[in-house]
Amino acid sequence: MITLPDNLGPKMSIFGVEAWHSPMALWCLENVLDVLRPSRIVELGTGYGGVTAYLGMWASVNGAHVLSIDAADTVPGELARTLKRLPVCLEHRDIFAADTVEFLRLMIDDDAAADILLYCDGGNKARELKTFAPFVRPGSVIGCHDWATEVPVDEMEPFMRDLDFEWYVQPDALELLRTLQAFWRRT
Repeated sequence: MITLPDNLGPKMSIFGVEAWHSPMALWCLENVLDVLRPSRIVELGTGYGGVTAYLGMWASVNGAHVLSIDAADTVPGELARTLKRLPVCLEHRDIFAADTVEFLRLMIDDDAAADILLYCDGGNKARELKTFAPFVRPGSVIGCHDWATEVPVDEMEPFMRDLDFEWYVQPDALELLRTLQAFWRRT
């Protein structure tokens, strides 16, 4: 018999790979993907690759591409081989190095790509938002995992509004779903 834990988050697995996202976080992410229908997904922070695999499967079925960047190479070998068969590009580099910031600017602010989802889930999410949100084009969405736990809301909410972002998923819905994510769309 399978028993559910008392608390359905934050640690679980996706395709048997450890992921620090609750089931409701993935459900919310799925809904954002289905409405936005991005042609490109840029994930900052690959971790063990569970969410990357999820994004890669979504991209494969929906004709999109995923770029996932992390300084650490922590994706298990079999999963890394599987990701190579999906429209996923894994890059191992420091996301804050000048050449990587420029590379990501080009990937995020690309005239050829339709709406883009930038998903911040690396080791310094507030810095990721401050560095990369200015590159997000109107109509695209930026998501941030661990909102309000690793991201100072009082500082980041006005910052996002000053850049003409509006909530893409209402904060009260996120609270109701018990997910530590925020999604903003640039107007």
